[in-house]
Amino acid sequence: MTRRRIPGAVGLLAVLLLALTACAAAPERETVRAAGPPVKEAPVGAAIAPDRVRRWSAAEPVAVVIALHSFRDHAGAYDALGPWLADRGYSVQALDQRGHGTSEPHGRWPGTEPLISDVAAMVRAAQAEDPDRPIFLLGESMGGSAALASLATHPELEVAGVMAVAPGLRGGIPARGFWDAAVRTGEVLAGGLTLTIDPDYSDSLAPAAVERFSTDPRIIRRVRMDTYAGVVWLAQYATDHIGHVTAPVVYLWGEQDGTIQRESVCMAARAHPQGQAEVWTDADWPHLILHAPDWQTTATRLVDWMQRLAGDEVGARTARRPDPCDD
Repeated sequence: MTRRRIPGAVGLLAVLLLALTACAAAPERETVRAAGPPVKEAPVGAAIAPDRVRRWSAAEPVAVVIALHSFRDHAGAYDALGPWLADRGYSVQALDQRGHGTSEPHGRWPGTEPLISDVAAMVRAAQAEDPDRPIFLLGESMGGSAALASLATHPELEVAGVMAVAPGLRGGIPARGFWDAAVRTGEVLAGGLTLTIDPDYSDSLAPAAVERFSTDPRIIRRVRMDTYAGVVWLAQYATDHIGHVTAPVVYLWGEQDGTIQRESVCMAARAHPQGQAEVWTDADWPHLILHAPDWQTTATRLVDWMQRLAGDEVGARTARRPDPCDD
């Protein structure tokens, strides 16, 4: 049987729509998940299995970074960046988000609430381990959605800042109602449909990242439609409640990103209730910015940003206003 290789979200939806055209109609508007109420308070104290967390500890830590990977990936996404940050004084804790990496069932969507619960548990555990150390959240793509959604749901969490790297956000996307209907139809009528997602990253990512995405058995390659839908609704939840995120945020977005739109990131930055959000853009950045060939340059900028916040410098939280969004 021939495996179909789909380049990304648009391709996935295109194939899905072709598969469903003969047997399904778009759902009525009221059945489409869009702006919903905040998720309920997730249970506190649920233990996270130790094998789901990778740690790189700094000899003399100045802060803790809780790192959240993108969709289909796992905590090993930070195998290069984690020790790099630890060498510079930032202890890193990278989580296998539910349904990813060592978390079972692999490839199945756990729901928004459990993802948020895990992030909150990670923050609280880090605070308990060292109450005097600032805590930062670092999330790439889906991990960015999870970080922002968690802080929107739990504003009591003491987080010094969020590094949202090409985060899953949906503000300002054209024809969103059409995409919502397509995703919802697939979720309801063909939730178990799986398609192969195996992009060619050779022209956009660093060689080590290309090799890992090609050969790592923990990368999710067969994506269920209901799992993909869950990622979309998580992004929508983060978008709908972004105004509840009060921690400083730096958003990163690249012009080579074929998944997230600049306007989605800019709308989120503008919605910050204290105006403590900034946007960095680059003409060459792909979607997976932390795996691009210049990832160390980007990481150096992020360290500088964390230092400004942790040092509480005058004007640190309003520096580098998001002029890329002023166009």
